[in-house]
Amino acid sequence: MSSFYLQRGLRARVPELFRRMNAAGLTVSLDTNDDPDDGWEGGFDEALRYVDIFIPNEREAQKAARFDYLETAVQKPAVIVPLVGVELGSEGAMAHAEPGAS
Repeated sequence: MSSFYLQRGLRARVPELFRRMNAAGLTVSLDTNDDPDDGWEGGFDEALRYVDIFIPNEREAQKAARFDYLETAVQKPAVIVPLVGVELGSEGAMAHAEPGAS
Protein backbone atom coordinates (compact mmCIF):
# COMPACT_ATOMS: atom_id res chain seq x y z
CA MET A 1 0.00 0.00 0.00
CA SER A 2 1.18 3.49 -0.66
CA SER A 3 -0.11 6.94 0.26
CA PHE A 4 -1.53 5.83 3.63
CA TYR A 5 -2.43 9.39 4.59
CA LEU A 6 -4.12 10.18 1.28
CA GLN A 7 -6.40 7.12 1.58
CA ARG A 8 -8.77 9.02 3.88
CA GLY A 9 -11.80 6.84 3.18
CA LEU A 10 -9.88 3.60 3.68
CA ARG A 11 -7.43 4.59 6.43
CA ALA A 12 -9.58 3.58 9.43
CA ARG A 13 -9.95 0.08 7.95
CA VAL A 14 -6.32 -0.45 6.98
CA PRO A 15 -5.26 -2.18 10.24
CA GLU A 16 -8.03 -4.76 9.80
CA LEU A 17 -7.23 -5.15 6.11
CA PHE A 18 -3.55 -5.73 6.88
CA ARG A 19 -4.44 -8.17 9.68
CA ARG A 20 -6.55 -10.21 7.27
CA MET A 21 -3.82 -10.14 4.65
CA ASN A 22 -1.31 -11.47 7.21
CA ALA A 23 -3.75 -14.17 8.28
CA ALA A 24 -4.07 -15.24 4.63
CA GLY A 25 -0.28 -15.57 4.40
CA LEU A 26 0.25 -12.48 2.25
CA THR A 27 3.20 -10.13 2.60
CA VAL A 28 2.23 -6.55 3.47
CA SER A 29 4.40 -3.63 2.43
CA LEU A 30 3.72 0.00 3.26
CA ASP A 31 5.06 3.20 1.76
CA THR A 32 3.29 5.94 3.71
CA ASN A 33 4.25 8.90 1.55
CA ASP A 34 3.83 12.20 3.35
CA ASP A 35 1.06 13.15 5.77
CA PRO A 36 -0.33 16.43 4.42
CA ASP A 37 -1.70 17.24 7.90
CA ASP A 38 1.73 16.47 9.45
CA GLY A 39 0.09 14.58 12.32
CA TRP A 40 1.44 11.10 11.55
CA GLU A 41 -1.40 9.44 13.43
CA GLY A 42 -4.78 8.16 12.26
CA GLY A 43 -4.23 4.45 12.83
CA PHE A 44 -0.69 4.33 11.45
CA ASP A 45 0.86 2.71 14.55
CA GLU A 46 -1.84 0.05 14.67
CA ALA A 47 -1.50 -0.69 10.94
CA LEU A 48 2.27 -0.96 11.27
CA ARG A 49 1.81 -4.01 13.55
CA TYR A 50 0.78 -6.01 10.46
CA VAL A 51 3.39 -4.70 8.04
CA ASP A 52 6.21 -6.95 6.81
CA ILE A 53 8.12 -4.34 4.82
CA PHE A 54 8.03 -0.63 5.67
CA ILE A 55 9.46 1.65 2.96
CA PRO A 56 9.49 5.34 3.96
CA ASN A 57 11.90 7.98 2.76
CA GLU A 58 14.22 9.60 5.31
CA ARG A 59 11.84 12.40 6.28
CA GLU A 60 8.83 10.07 6.50
CA ALA A 61 10.78 7.65 8.70
CA GLN A 62 11.71 10.46 11.07
CA LYS A 63 8.18 11.91 11.17
CA ALA A 64 6.49 8.53 11.61
CA ALA A 65 8.84 7.52 14.44
CA ARG A 66 8.84 11.02 15.96
CA PHE A 67 12.66 11.09 16.06
CA ASP A 68 14.98 13.50 14.24
CA TYR A 69 17.97 11.15 14.24
CA LEU A 70 17.56 8.70 11.34
CA GLU A 71 19.18 5.69 13.03
CA THR A 72 16.77 5.96 15.97
CA ALA A 73 13.84 6.61 13.65
CA VAL A 74 14.59 3.38 11.77
CA GLN A 75 15.03 1.29 14.91
CA LYS A 76 11.60 2.20 16.34
CA PRO A 77 9.48 0.49 13.63
CA ALA A 78 12.08 -2.25 13.17
CA VAL A 79 11.11 -3.65 16.57
CA ILE A 80 7.79 -4.78 15.08
CA VAL A 81 8.36 -4.68 11.31
CA PRO A 82 10.66 -7.41 9.98
CA LEU A 83 12.22 -5.19 7.30
CA VAL A 84 12.51 -1.40 7.14
CA GLY A 85 13.95 0.07 3.97
CA VAL A 86 14.56 3.81 3.90
CA GLU A 87 14.86 5.71 0.64
CA LEU A 88 17.72 8.23 0.87
CA GLY A 89 17.32 10.00 -2.47
CA SER A 90 20.59 10.48 -4.32
CA GLU A 91 22.41 8.69 -1.48
CA GLY A 92 20.62 5.43 -2.27
CA ALA A 93 18.82 3.51 0.47
CA MET A 94 19.38 1.69 3.72
CA ALA A 95 17.69 -1.35 5.19
CA HIS A 96 17.30 -2.58 8.73
CA ALA A 97 16.08 -5.98 9.88
CA GLU A 98 15.62 -6.43 13.61
CA PRO A 99 16.13 -10.00 14.84
CA GLY A 100 12.89 -11.27 16.34
CA ALA A 101 10.64 -8.61 14.81
CA SER A 102 7.13 -9.86 14.29
